[in-house]
Amino acid sequence: MTQTDQLDQTKAETLEPAQTGLAKPWVARMVIILIVLVGFGGWGFYDAVIKYPAKGREVAQSMKLEYLHQASLAGRLFDTSVADPVSELKELRSRDLLDLSAFDRSKRDWLEALAVPGLGMLDAEHTQIRDAQQELDDLTEHFKTRNMNAKLSHYDILMQWVILVICWGLALVISLFMVAVASKKFRWDPRTKTLTLPGGKAVSPADLDPENPADLTKWHKFIIFLVPRDGSALGTSPIKIDLFRYALLEDWIRELVKAADEEFAFPDEQDEDEQVEDDESGEGDEGDEGDEGDGGDGGDESDGADDGHADAESAVESASEKT
Repeated sequence: MTQTDQLDQTKAETLEPAQTGLAKPWVARMVIILIVLVGFGGWGFYDAVIKYPAKGREVAQSMKLEYLHQASLAGRLFDTSVADPVSELKELRSRDLLDLSAFDRSKRDWLEALAVPGLGMLDAEHTQIRDAQQELDDLTEHFKTRNMNAKLSHYDILMQWVILVICWGLALVISLFMVAVASKKFRWDPRTKTLTLPGGKAVSPADLDPENPADLTKWHKFIIFLVPRDGSALGTSPIKIDLFRYALLEDWIRELVKAADEEFAFPDEQDEDEQVEDDESGEGDEGDEGDEGDGGDGGDESDGADDGHADAESAVESASEKT
């Protein structure tokens, strides 16, 4: 195949109808957002399932240690098991805190720690104490080398589940949105410079207003509004197109608008024209300065010549007077 044939083939391929795909910058942005949402949701899941329950169990053990210690001081280690912790906690909550003994206050704190939502420990299985003295000794030894954690609020674990649901829910919505965007295709016919919208409507240069084919008020947001001409089958409402989501679409829109109005200028083209004008005006100023410099030198030379003639005439007059 000769070079000419290859050029003809390339030209023919560029004139073949094409359709849009997703733009890489937009996909990259969406993927970053998805990673952040999934990461935060995973963090909430870890806190809700592992970190906060472990902390809650540790706090409950520290409250149990204080409860057994108060029971030992009150001589009530034999009466530390709670058969119905739900009813017991309800009864303790109904009483004024100042009316409770140190033993009852420590019991209430222990049951409150077990009742944290999401922990699931306020039941008889976790409130039965078979050997109170042995547990007191074990817990005392356990907390000799550990600091007691701050109490969990009733919303700590629940809030982690809320974070999980919100973040993963938004991630799901964005994923579905990306699928929906990918399913929409713009098609371009370079021969007729016709753009077919996802809904099936075809927009040709003849369909646009020849004096103002596009509205660029939101161009900085990668959004353009194509303005149909009066009497067009496209109707009277401007056609909104998001250029950031689709590859090649901006180039096609430029060709379409330029075909409708050759003098139409996009913002970046206006900036380039202004730059060229500034460069040309700068070169003109430099030329004027050079001309003024040359004129100044000539003037100095003329002044020098006039001074020479005057001196010569004075010398001749002096010689005549002497004669």
